[in-house]
Parts: sequence; C-alpha cells; structure tokens
Amino acid sequence: WNHLLSSRWGVGGGLRFETQSLSSVSVVSNVPSYTRTWQLPLHASYFSPGGWSANGLARYVRQTVRSSTGSTSLIGHTNFWVVDSSFQWRATRTSALFVDLKNIFDREFRFQDTYISGEPRVPVFEPRRTIMARAVVRF
Repeated sequence: WNHLLSSRWGVGGGLRFETQSLSSVSVVSNVPSYTRTWQLPLHASYFSPGGWSANGLARYVRQTVRSSTGSTSLIGHTNFWVVDSSFQWRATRTSALFVDLKNIFDREFRFQDTYISGEPRVPVFEPRRTIMARAVVRF
C-alpha cells in the first residue's frame, strides 16, 4: 500500500511472501531444498519543491532454509531489519544527482537468495554498509 500524507510526504508498506521447494537437488550444487521468506518493507518519502527528495526504507526479513544435501551451512532460521535511504536532487530538467545508502547500520545477517537460475542480478540486500552515487544527464 502507498499513501500520500500531503503534497510533499508519502508513506507505504507491504508484505511479501516467497517459498521455494526443490524436489531434486544436486549435492554439489549447494542449493537449499526449501526456503520460506517473509518481507515487511516500510517506507517514507519527502519531495521538496526545490527539486530534491529523500526516501527511507526499513525492511524486516524472516527466513527459514532447509537442505537435503546434508550441508549445515544452508540450514536455519534468520530474522533481521535492514535500513536503506536515498537522496535525489534534480538540478535541471535534464540532470540529476543521486546518493543511495544501503544497510545504513551495517547490520550483519544470513540471507539465502532464492534466485537460483545462475544469471547474475542486483542483490536485494547489501551485506555491508554501501554508499553509491550517480549523476544522470538526459539529452
């Protein structure tokens, strides 16, 4: 859900549930045979008429992982909070600056990604505090 509190403030949240069960797992693949993940993202946004905005996201994660291969590193339960934020400034209609802060409190956690097709993708959570900046110019 998303809700606009005023012309400048917005809040929202949601609930995401994902489960994955594999009937035949190769012992050498080191892939869990079962994962169940709950995510509760909560966010707030501020938009300034001056061209800048700020967003904050707190996400609670609870995950259960089981392995039929005997690997003890893939078994367990975990729950944690991760907090991210981003800041944007639109200098002109064709240019903008962005700064993203991921895992602000440098929270350590165990999370089993459930994307197992082998193709790379952007991680949902950053395992360490990360600061990213970028500039965009449109022609």
